[in-house]
Amino acid sequence: SVLPKPLRSFFPHSAPMGKGGKGKVGGGGYPWWEHLKKGGKKGGDGQDSYDAALAAPSARPKTSGTTLQKKLESLENASYPVYKDLMGAPWEMEGCGGCQIIFDRVQGDPYAPASWVHVRLPSSIANFPKEYVSKSRVRNVALCDFITRVLADMLRGGTGVDWTQTVSGGGWSGSKGGDVTVEAPGQYVLARTSVVATTEFVEARLTISLPARGRSVEGYRAAEIIGGLMDVVKKSLHFDALNQDALRKHILSVEDQEAARSQLQELGLVAFVANGSVLPRKSGVDGRPMTTTDDPNLVLFESPPSLAVEIT
Repeated sequence: SVLPKPLRSFFPHSAPMGKGGKGKVGGGGYPWWEHLKKGGKKGGDGQDSYDAALAAPSARPKTSGTTLQKKLESLENASYPVYKDLMGAPWEMEGCGGCQIIFDRVQGDPYAPASWVHVRLPSSIANFPKEYVSKSRVRNVALCDFITRVLADMLRGGTGVDWTQTVSGGGWSGSKGGDVTVEAPGQYVLARTSVVATTEFVEARLTISLPARGRSVEGYRAAEIIGGLMDVVKKSLHFDALNQDALRKHILSVEDQEAARSQLQELGLVAFVANGSVLPRKSGVDGRPMTTTDDPNLVLFESPPSLAVEIT
């Protein structure tokens, strides 16, 4: 069936979403610059921030001098397994609003699967509205989905550096590793564990390929990577850093979709498509919606009035 325009607003699976999906650019279903805050409570268009980031692809992290970073620097040239000393008690990230980094599993070798870490921020600092966090499961899932998309986009270049890039090609004794990743959502909003939001904390779960030269610790580079991760956290796990209007529309859109799905059976329907939806994809291997840049003759879906069903 078809949804009329009043219930159409910002359906993530059908409305234009810009860059994203699982492609390298954007990464989370939205262009990351739409999430950037540029003064005011609603944020700006962010295009200037986007251009500035591209102009400074080697920007150094703003976060430095924390206890964890000093520890990593002290491990420079040590045997790689010494990284396992990072596990145990949380590392307090001074100057980062009560943020903690916890190493859940540390790889024993630079060629082994990446290390598991999670970054935790108190809810009192993250400052997400309770109506988004705890009013309903649907809203919580939508909130965590949005944060994950922003986090993934920030890691891919939103702070001026693409932290998902690994270093390789220098041979056995060359520098290797260093990439930081989070499971980036595609076009579907699903319950995931990559980001968790509760009334007590907001937590992001990532992997870090701890850097090495040969099988020796690259402590200074590891400290820089942690600084970059903290810069990303400041732009993604804090409500005040996000485009709050985009977040609200995202949550309400997911809520509307769930409400529509809950009424399908009683209406004798099995699915819906909203009027104004973009049905064509960019390509057979790219799930993002087509845009007028891809094809200026793009036609939005519109149901014949005789087949339209209004769901409220």
